[in-house]
Amino acid sequence: MDSPAVRNCVVVGVDGSTTSFDALAWATREACARGFALVILHADPHLAGTEQPKGPSSGADDGTADGPLVGEAAAYVRSLGHVPGRVSTLTQAGDPSTVLGSVAEGARMLVVGTRGLSSYFGLPLGRTAHGVAEGVSLATVIVPAADVSAQPADQPVLLALDPSTGENALDFAFDQAAFGSGRLHAVHVRQPGVDPRGRRTLTEQLCGWSEKYPDVGVEQSVLDGPPAVMLSRQTRGAALVVVGRRRRAPASAAPHSGVTRDLLKHTSCPIAVVPDEDSSWAVR
Repeated sequence: MDSPAVRNCVVVGVDGSTTSFDALAWATREACARGFALVILHADPHLAGTEQPKGPSSGADDGTADGPLVGEAAAYVRSLGHVPGRVSTLTQAGDPSTVLGSVAEGARMLVVGTRGLSSYFGLPLGRTAHGVAEGVSLATVIVPAADVSAQPADQPVLLALDPSTGENALDFAFDQAAFGSGRLHAVHVRQPGVDPRGRRTLTEQLCGWSEKYPDVGVEQSVLDGPPAVMLSRQTRGAALVVVGRRRRAPASAAPHSGVTRDLLKHTSCPIAVVPDEDSSWAVR
């Protein structure tokens, strides 16, 4: 499914919740800005049938929906005023995390809201959002409940760096900054006894990326303290936070997951989780 048409699309999951429509607004803006197609997907575990998930190129085009919920979502996209060149809709039976990951495979990114209709009240990160962020093979953007569609265009991308951050997260962050404000803020939170080198680590990881993205201005910060607390303070005024996910780390052991959940408690900024093994979004 790794065709140019599939790579150049944004897949967004909707379930009728307010946060899923916040995610839809963000995904629509992203697709318009980048010239990508938009795939609106509803995964319903209660639908009858055993149909296998389809690829992003499936579904109806130009707002013709195969279900009432995605039809409402397509109408919402048209109401935003800026509509991507191609909009597809798709409803699939099955576990939402599994379906979203399967349909979005090979796409530029997957976008979801923080909490859907089936999430437990009070949890900052819903079951589906957590499942796709920890398990899918592409960049996943988690959009909190906020008016993200009105963000100023000059906000920087915030890249959270530690010694284990992979090149895919770096490339994704620089690419987003290049198509946005042209500004990247790289932040390394130094933990006592873990990484005493600080700025040297940050400089080494960023080496070469400014040559690849010469139009992106980079600000570097090395901070000391609890990662979630220090990063959340830096998210004020950011357009997007990018964090890496270690290669094939099990969900129970993923080091970023607690930080991501804590960030979502304290920021209205979307967070992109980029797995090491993903390369579907890379610039071609």
